[in-house]
Amino acid sequence: MNTTQIEYFRKIVEVGNMTKAAAELHVSQPSLSRMIKMLEDELDTKLFNRIGREIVLSRAGKAFYETCGQFLAQVGMIRLAARINADTEGTLTLVTCIENMFISRMISEFSLLYPRILLREETSYAYDNAVNWKDCDFVIRATSNNDLSRYSDGYVGKQGESVSFESDGGERDLTRVEQYDDDGNHLGNSAFVYLTSILEEPYTLVVNKDMKIASKEIVTLEEAKDIPFILPTAGHSHRARILEYCKKHGFEPKCRIETTHYSIALEMISRSECAALIPRDAPGTAGFSQIRMLTLDDTEINRVINLYQNSSKEETDAAVAFRDFIMSELELRDMVN
Repeated sequence: MNTTQIEYFRKIVEVGNMTKAAAELHVSQPSLSRMIKMLEDELDTKLFNRIGREIVLSRAGKAFYETCGQFLAQVGMIRLAARINADTEGTLTLVTCIENMFISRMISEFSLLYPRILLREETSYAYDNAVNWKDCDFVIRATSNNDLSRYSDGYVGKQGESVSFESDGGERDLTRVEQYDDDGNHLGNSAFVYLTSILEEPYTLVVNKDMKIASKEIVTLEEAKDIPFILPTAGHSHRARILEYCKKHGFEPKCRIETTHYSIALEMISRSECAALIPRDAPGTAGFSQIRMLTLDDTEINRVINLYQNSSKEETDAAVAFRDFIMSELELRDMVN
């Protein structure tokens, strides 16, 4: 089996006709039929049911078709990596304002694919963190409920006017991001442009497994109103988001501890009757056997993790590689899902 056979098979499915597919592929119909027959023999199954001059996918053909896109996307990434990874070099500065396992895997995979690119990751959870924003190529931050204008993680926010962006691949029109803090105050620097949403991640209510509320699989946020909360510190990026969600559900949480570290919050919950709102895929939760992560019935209690690019900085080969890698990874993930 080779990629040409798979691409030809997909073309037949897409156009629904062997003759038309052969014409678009610039091959003869007998040659295309022989190639599909070889593919069927190799798979030891019929991919098409032939009804007169009509061809329709068999059950096995439908299953095979669903996996073809994933396979070709992976092959495309391998080809791209083989072509440019060995030569692409430089430095890439990335500021991350969230902790998430999927993001961690993507950053690690990029670094492995591009060994000659020095990736410098900086972390910024608060507005006053000492980050050299002018030297930063990309920012990964979260916003609330796919709303880029309010309760964004510190530095970037609302989508607005279009901006032309010069890169090695030519000029691109991107969306300028106007920035607001968690109180709605406008921030002056609007150099960063929104590229894409990476994922939507729900918050969970984390409690000690011996608490009465822990017996439930799904809970309302209101059920936690009398439980002491562990909150991020005042400068932390998602404190305002948590307070807004609690306010929406009719209460102000009683703060037991303020901390920026999930590990401290989880350790405290393991040892006492308190709670915290923590993103579902936050790292480190598996190491605490005394906690339970409860699903919230309000699906809008979530965060949307976004990618932003610095439009005031010249786009380097390393930046192009990172941007293209992220877009390819997201496309592949969507195919798999």
